[in-house]
Amino acid sequence: MSLLELSKKYGKDEYSLLKENPGLENLSFFSSLSLGNTEWIDIKGKTLFLGSQIAILDDLCKKSKVYIYEDELERLGSVQAVFGIDIEYIADFESINLNDFDTVIAYGSEKVSKLMQREKPNTKLVLIFDNKYGMNYFEEEFGDKEALSVKAVREWIGEHSTYYPYPNYRYVYKLLSDKEMPGAGELSQIKAYDYPRFALKDIGERFSQAAKTGDFDSFANSYIIVAGGNEENVYIKYNRTRLPKYQIKTEIRLRDDKKYVVKSALKKEGIPHILGMYDGAKRIKNDSVTVLEGSFKNDGEINFPFIKGKSLSNLCEECIKKDINGFIEGIKEYLKKIVDEDALNLDAIFDNFIFDGEKFIAIDCEWIFDESMDFIKDRELFIKYRALHSFYQNNSNKIQNKFALNESDFMAKFGIDDIDGMDFIERRFQDYIHGDYQEVYLDNYFVETVSHETLNEGLVALAELPDAKNKINELTEINKDRELAIKEMNRLKTLTDNHVNNLGIIIDNLRHENEELAKTLNVYNNNLSIPFRIRRKLSTIYNKKYPKGSVERKKLNYRLMSIFHPIKYFKLTHSEEGRNLIEGEFKIGDLYREKGKINFPYAENPKVSIIIPVYNQVHYTYACLVSILENTVEFDYEIIIADDVSTDATKEIDKFVTGLVIARNESNQGFLKNCNNAAKKVRGEYIFFLNNDTTVQKDWLPPLIRLLESDKSIGMVGSKLIYPDGRLQEAGGIIW
Repeated sequence: MSLLELSKKYGKDEYSLLKENPGLENLSFFSSLSLGNTEWIDIKGKTLFLGSQIAILDDLCKKSKVYIYEDELERLGSVQAVFGIDIEYIADFESINLNDFDTVIAYGSEKVSKLMQREKPNTKLVLIFDNKYGMNYFEEEFGDKEALSVKAVREWIGEHSTYYPYPNYRYVYKLLSDKEMPGAGELSQIKAYDYPRFALKDIGERFSQAAKTGDFDSFANSYIIVAGGNEENVYIKYNRTRLPKYQIKTEIRLRDDKKYVVKSALKKEGIPHILGMYDGAKRIKNDSVTVLEGSFKNDGEINFPFIKGKSLSNLCEECIKKDINGFIEGIKEYLKKIVDEDALNLDAIFDNFIFDGEKFIAIDCEWIFDESMDFIKDRELFIKYRALHSFYQNNSNKIQNKFALNESDFMAKFGIDDIDGMDFIERRFQDYIHGDYQEVYLDNYFVETVSHETLNEGLVALAELPDAKNKINELTEINKDRELAIKEMNRLKTLTDNHVNNLGIIIDNLRHENEELAKTLNVYNNNLSIPFRIRRKLSTIYNKKYPKGSVERKKLNYRLMSIFHPIKYFKLTHSEEGRNLIEGEFKIGDLYREKGKINFPYAENPKVSIIIPVYNQVHYTYACLVSILENTVEFDYEIIIADDVSTDATKEIDKFVTGLVIARNESNQGFLKNCNNAAKKVRGEYIFFLNNDTTVQKDWLPPLIRLLESDKSIGMVGSKLIYPDGRLQEAGGIIW
């Protein structure tokens, strides 16, 4: 919505307007944050206002007859929509007789420049404008488009007083003057409103440095120059982001060259809070501290004497010069002094105590605990946390550089371990004070700044960008390969699922055939002859006593051979080959009786080194070797037996198989290390790892070698493995 539309809809209800329509233009045009420019100035009679700002005009209307000149039509229309006939509107600037007015206020650099084109009138003048050389202007465009040089303004206006709205005239949190300039460490700029987006150094820290060297007046963002006035105010601090009932201002005034302090309510709702401050201060019991007493002058206003001395913050800052123990012990001693007996003074932070040379004086006790603050359980610990947190925030760089303490470590030195819990209570306390006013007037306008360090990190990231792109491309290619592998695996899974379904059908058919055969067998058994039944019964008893393949059965067979075939038995037992055949049958199995001792020819330059890792199970190993010998042609090869300390006939396998390379470990290594140890003995161009419970089929090796040699990018190939019953175990292999 435009300024004019907002003015027509909300009128003087700035809170609702800003809550529902946040924005910097709306805030600067409508909000009471700008009142710090004029509300303290003695204004009466007729006032000419050059420019427009709703809250200021509303305040002026309560003090004087207001005339306005505004050449921006939308702003002029907005003022007319809010004030109607309560304000006189002047259309022609040149026709204005400036001396007809008691006070002339020029708001903004453009209006100040316009006024300076005229002869200086003999009336009270208030000029409000941005400094061309203000701190924020060094970072980026800020504030008024045509900011002014204060030197030119001072030459035009003559005798005057200078005030400094801080951080600038659109949003006044503090008002400083030549008679009350800030000291080092007193200024910290909130990163909000028109705070620079790109700040190579913290603006608040720069202002503190300027204050330390006495140069703040040269680099202030904005000025208020008053000619013809006799205002007593030399310093004002505003608390306008609080709930209305807690909104106050703190002033330092100068009368007859003597300073005094005034605390007053900004709104009528705040008067009970001022009265509560007066009564609450009397509840504080602390023998180490004198509580500054005030006196009532007007409704909602308390006057205090101005106390000269050194702030406790400065005394604590001096402790940083000591070693770590002296620093911590010094702060602890000061903490003991400022926490009152009943832990009621929640405002006991170091900034609120002055040492006048003899004693500590509590100059600000605004927040005294009462029952409405029941969310604060451990008051003493919370008071200590607030004091330490405020001190650390103001001196964090010094503490980190000297002692390398972050805030958590610093707090732990004072017995505060749950810093998050304390921070939560502090936020509850701030919500209690501010409600949603802080969101409406401040939080909505925080600026995410980009520091010098962040920019450097960005430059480093830009330099690394090409490498990052290359890495992304590599990962993209890897993902493509993986996607292809996944597709292939899905295809194989589909084939496997189909195969499993087919096998399921075959199994069901076989079960049915089994059932039919069982029926047939049952009929057959019922009709067998008696002699056959006797013979089958005896055979069952014999097989039970001497199981097939058992040592007992083999011994019995050889005894029977010696009786029924003595010549054959004699040849077996009296020849080296025969004795080897008998020993192999007993130690390896029936297959050895059939195949006997086998021999692998020596290969001078083997194409493939076949590594067979074994641990016992010599009968599997022998069957595997027989299958290799019978089914491996075309390529020369060698066989390496990787024996992981077997205890059966494997340890003497060279009795039954010749031409092997034996790689025997001294201790059991496990499968992987066993394979790696055997690989040290290879002579072949390729290595093939083969489990000993495998029997290879005809033409098993050549396809693998041809596939490897067809593409140099192939690093591994895998065989198709099938279970003895025909089921697929695996096909190929994938390395991730």
